[in-house]
Amino acid sequence: MSDDFDSDDNENDQFQQREVREAVSFLIEITPDILSPQNDLDHTSQLIEILSSINDLMQDLIITSRSTGIGIYFYNCSTIAPLKSMKSPATFNRLFHLNVLNLTNMKTLNDLIQNVKERPLDKVFRYEPMKQDVELCTVLSKMIDEFMNKREFNKQRMIWITSNDHPFETESTCETLFRIINDFYAYGFYIEPIFLASKDHAFDHRQFKLIFMNSNFMKSLQQSGTQGTQGTQGTQEAQATQMDAKLSTEYSKDYPIFQKSVLSNQIRQSILDIKYVRRVQFTCNLILSDDGKLGGSVGCTIKGYTLYSHEKLKKRELLLYTRGELLKRVYTETNWIRENDGSKIEIKSAHDSGGLSLAERKQEAGIRKGIELGGGGADVLLLNQELMKFLRDYTFDHRVEEDEENNNVGDLLGGNDKQEEEEEDDEQGKKSAKSVPFSPPPYLKLIGFRDLSHFNYAYACGAPIFITADPDNGLGRTSHSLNGGFTNSQSTFASLYRTCVKMQQYAMVFGCTRSNSKPRLYAMYPTRTQGSTKVFTREGEDVTPGSSTGAGTAGPADSAGSAGSADFPQGFLLIRMPWLEDVRSLPATYINKITNSGDNHKEGEGAIKVKSEYTYETDSGTPYDKQLVSKLQDIMKQNEMDLYNPHDYPNPSINYFYNVIKHELLQMEYDK
Repeated sequence: MSDDFDSDDNENDQFQQREVREAVSFLIEITPDILSPQNDLDHTSQLIEILSSINDLMQDLIITSRSTGIGIYFYNCSTIAPLKSMKSPATFNRLFHLNVLNLTNMKTLNDLIQNVKERPLDKVFRYEPMKQDVELCTVLSKMIDEFMNKREFNKQRMIWITSNDHPFETESTCETLFRIINDFYAYGFYIEPIFLASKDHAFDHRQFKLIFMNSNFMKSLQQSGTQGTQGTQGTQEAQATQMDAKLSTEYSKDYPIFQKSVLSNQIRQSILDIKYVRRVQFTCNLILSDDGKLGGSVGCTIKGYTLYSHEKLKKRELLLYTRGELLKRVYTETNWIRENDGSKIEIKSAHDSGGLSLAERKQEAGIRKGIELGGGGADVLLLNQELMKFLRDYTFDHRVEEDEENNNVGDLLGGNDKQEEEEEDDEQGKKSAKSVPFSPPPYLKLIGFRDLSHFNYAYACGAPIFITADPDNGLGRTSHSLNGGFTNSQSTFASLYRTCVKMQQYAMVFGCTRSNSKPRLYAMYPTRTQGSTKVFTREGEDVTPGSSTGAGTAGPADSAGSAGSADFPQGFLLIRMPWLEDVRSLPATYINKITNSGDNHKEGEGAIKVKSEYTYETDSGTPYDKQLVSKLQDIMKQNEMDLYNPHDYPNPSINYFYNVIKHELLQMEYDK
């Protein structure tokens, strides 16, 4: 089947899952220390290091995560161009508002950095302290308003950069700051402070501990280190009481963020680490058992994270014409025409059609999706909107079939009267077939388990997805298509992982990971086992953490200290497996010999040589130089790597392409 069914033409679909759109606002306090030159930064200021790091961050995000929003704000400085005033307080300014990455904002920041020799930053950012400490409360309140005005982002956080360790003077201001920080997390906004070290004295965290103490910021840090399960309301209240008591006594020594400050040479890495965020690809329920004989309804809610992906051209792209002095936007137009006479097909707008979706307007105009049967375009199976909705919104029934023996027992208990009633209603039952309830996606249903040695890596269709438990049990902000999931997902998922690692097996699941996708067959391969994380020993033997060695079997705890295993977390790799029709294009002789070779590999001379027709061997009629092959093997062994990390080996062609585009759009001189 084609992947056309995975595309969603209805933009107003209530089950549509959107990508993670993150908003990052930088709130920077201007102080004399941040403007003074630093020896660790080649006699440049910390502010230059901060702005240049943000500039590099934006240039990286425009390639990898173009939907990210960036905003830069300053306080304790005068309003001098290119800064723009935020009106109140007078020392609160912005370089640009929080908005999706765009060329205008990128060029504004880049020009500010490029012209630093002609116009130093200390002339643009003139230190002007606040008249009252309560003005900081107004600044933070306005930052909440900035986030509220950009609700198209589903994840917002503020990076608070400061070298001032005395943000308030009066106790009333401390209480107000405490309440405002609680308001941040009540709205779902997060604060990540970066405390810069001063060259004169160490950063004093005591006042920041007071305004963050027992706030939602501290609770989130505490809860991130524990594994909670969803229980009754009374249990949750008791846990919250215990949490507050623990925070009030142990906050000062449990949080490293309030124990150290960021040095000048660590600013760039602290800012660039912002782009390494978790990208949730989907959230669905993993059904392990559903009202069968074995265990009732058992399952867990899982999240899928993207490990790596290939670039795809989106339909709505911003096209620019770069010839000339000014950048001009290029507009495109698509028309639908009839094949027989070439006449244009008119599609009504959403306003003229009464609010219909794009798919409904296309169907009204006579445009439908279809499946070509047999090739050549002779026969096409047309699909209307009702069939498309069925293929998107519903999948197969995953319930365990009722046993016929149970039905027979029920008939015996009912007696002859029940049997007579069923005979009378036999004809009526034939007319009205029993409706089978379908399970709305997304969900994955466990089919069974297989040994790790039976997994064929050649059958992996596409990039794997890392699977882990959903700590929110399907009630988080990224679970758009779930109305709640399974409770105790963390413990259930952990038990499933430990079982697969101990038994050296992987799980086979079936279902849809999204509400508008087709059902597919997947393999859930546990990490830190045989074949998932490679480790090369000194002898050159391929060993994997968690794999069986000798008589015993190493579990996740035993392999945690092995080389290479620490780079990969514990969980499952969700690998899409092909259907039979997806592999039927392979040569039949090859498939038969591969199948027969497994049965005859111990028969000695009677075994079939699979490789005789497909490799360079002497009897295959192809020139074969043993000496040349042995030399090539020696060269390959010298270049073997223990661990391959793509970040350590950037693609020079792609980097050159993006470098040329960057200099062209930002109107910078390019030195070849």
